[in-house]
Amino acid sequence: MLSLAACLSLAAPSAMAQDAADDTATDAPTAAPATDDNPVAPQHVYILSTTTDPALEGVTARVGAAARAALRGVQGALWEEADRRYLGYDEATLASANAARAHLAEGRQAYLNLEFESAIDLLGQSVSEFDRAAVALEDPSDLGSALLFLGAAQTFAGQGRAARHVFNRVHRQFPHLSPDPNTFPPDVVERFEASGPRRSETADGTVHVESAPSGALIYIDYVARGYAPIDVGGMIDGEHVVRVLRPGATPFVQTIEVSHGHADDVNAFLDDDPDLAGLADGVAAVRDASLESIGPGSVLGELATLLQLDELGVIRVSAGQTTDTVEFEFMVFDTTSGQRLLRAHGPAPVAVGQLESAVGQLVTAAMQVALRPRQIQVHDADNGDVIPVGPGNSETHAEPLTHKWWFWTAIGGAVVVGVIVGVAVASRGGGLSSDPRGQVVFEF
Repeated sequence: MLSLAACLSLAAPSAMAQDAADDTATDAPTAAPATDDNPVAPQHVYILSTTTDPALEGVTARVGAAARAALRGVQGALWEEADRRYLGYDEATLASANAARAHLAEGRQAYLNLEFESAIDLLGQSVSEFDRAAVALEDPSDLGSALLFLGAAQTFAGQGRAARHVFNRVHRQFPHLSPDPNTFPPDVVERFEASGPRRSETADGTVHVESAPSGALIYIDYVARGYAPIDVGGMIDGEHVVRVLRPGATPFVQTIEVSHGHADDVNAFLDDDPDLAGLADGVAAVRDASLESIGPGSVLGELATLLQLDELGVIRVSAGQTTDTVEFEFMVFDTTSGQRLLRAHGPAPVAVGQLESAVGQLVTAAMQVALRPRQIQVHDADNGDVIPVGPGNSETHAEPLTHKWWFWTAIGGAVVVGVIVGVAVASRGGGLSSDPRGQVVFEF
């Protein structure tokens, strides 16, 4: 029996459209600042996703992409080097992505200050930098936000044709996005709606993608879709971006044209980095690996070594109770001790935007815990000792045991994500006591 020690509810947007249009939106919730009483232990971290259900491979790929994108919002998470090794891009690409986000923040502020010419210049630079960094983009929200604000600024500046072109790209490549009427005025919303596909254009285009070696991860317009060979449908006529990723290999990017429902096949040839030999096979092997520890010689241990990590997170995805939900199981391992630091689980919707938002909430809060050893303390009711839980301390410590898991529920139509922290103290016989005698203190 587990006791409920704390419950913290965090409001989560119901759709990515609100994230993209909101002038305060980011990829993931901003981490709390460090203080003397709330220290951050900067560590090299990364997150992978896996599933044993072939029908969930596309969703699982999206979960992994959203989790890695969320690391950017976690203070103390050193993710850049592992991300470059895993996705195969170079430092110049990372610099372009960082510059794009800086220009987005400045351009969005210029728009809010009614400085439309300046906003157009800054947001245009942001879009160009994002396009140059396409191989490194796993989360489409920043680029989608830049396009929405750029089109809005052009609308107010009297550049109707340019705004139509920008908004048409959003319709084609980000069909899940739209300007939030609570943020953008009616003129912008009307211009956006008028920029959608014409009657002569179809929304049933299909592209066939193959890779050599087979089994590479396929992104269409910055959203992970599954593994090659694959057919991706539902594409609006016009330009689309195809990215093919194999962990540890130079990525493949190609812009394709869909016309009247047809597009040329894409064949991607990927070369592995000799310094990362075995990375792709190791990632694939996570599906069948034990997720109890990360000891030497284990699949997780080898991956942590190749990616040069202090902590490795794994999200295992399984079918939900309904067809429009999935179940998460998220674990974070300390590579030095080989121990599992925390475990979380719960359901989430699969809809584009809602899934990514839920993953971002989960990863941000969980990694804040993992990087702050003093945030969670376990009080042993027998002797009053305080045992910190964090890097170097395992949730499988003999006495007591801590268990952490997440849940999602709908309240008033909004998705709410909460964390429950419970404690069970091991009995003298080695099993779990039915009457917990411990307490967890969860502090933010």
